[in-house]
Amino acid sequence: MILQSFLKIVIFLIFLKLTTTLALSTEPCRYTFGIVPTFHPEKTLEVWDPILKELGRRLNCQFKIKTFDTFGEFMKALNLEKIDFALSGPYHVVLAKRTKGYMPIIRNRDPIRIILVVRKDSKYYSIFALDGRIIGFTDPNAYITTIYMQKKLREEFKINFTPKYLKTHDNVYRHVLLKLVDAGCAVDLTFKRQPLEVREQLHILFQSEPFPSPAIIVHPRVPKQIKKAFVINFLQIAKEDTYAQILQKTQVPNPISANYERDYKILETFALENSTSPLKR
Repeated sequence: MILQSFLKIVIFLIFLKLTTTLALSTEPCRYTFGIVPTFHPEKTLEVWDPILKELGRRLNCQFKIKTFDTFGEFMKALNLEKIDFALSGPYHVVLAKRTKGYMPIIRNRDPIRIILVVRKDSKYYSIFALDGRIIGFTDPNAYITTIYMQKKLREEFKINFTPKYLKTHDNVYRHVLLKLVDAGCAVDLTFKRQPLEVREQLHILFQSEPFPSPAIIVHPRVPKQIKKAFVINFLQIAKEDTYAQILQKTQVPNPISANYERDYKILETFALENSTSPLKR
């Protein structure tokens, strides 16, 4: 009799736990998705909103997109751990992993290269011709396109220049076109996203060695099953025509799974944060 009563209690507790778990699972999970400021915030929202809504539908989650005007604001949000998922530049992957435990889960298949562009009708036929000129950059906190490239121009090419910070890659290209700067520093991936009439008027004066691509990183507080489901479903929708076309407008047009040791650890040797360290513990 006692045994039967005990079994009934155990069964009831198991049933209660199962029903509670089921009830909780019907509630959508909620996460923030931060995006590094490569393009204008309006353009970023327009592109990423349908992708994250579809991912949310498949994962029974809600993703709130957070855009930023500057790299400094983006890195501050990472530093304060306000972002669950983030589309990040390659060197931000290193810093966010080192300081806050973020890990890359998806990256673009192809590497990126830093480029210097000038107008095709300009008199600048080599980097050395830019000595003493004005060069446009996105942001003083952009590690690869600003800190690394400025160091390379000054130390390797031995040229002096006046930097002008223009926030987005789109602004860099347009400032070159309008002759507001003599040259502009950006990434080849964003150059390919420019309208044909923009690309036809610009000349790539310099192209760097390849760098690891941008990546989607995730905070360690996000459950493993959510991370896994996110990757599986992201890679799945990338194969579907509707979303594949949208992804072509992003920094991960050809997404694949990412691995920190294989893909990003090499960047630790650059130690670019020694020049400026906006992302610290």
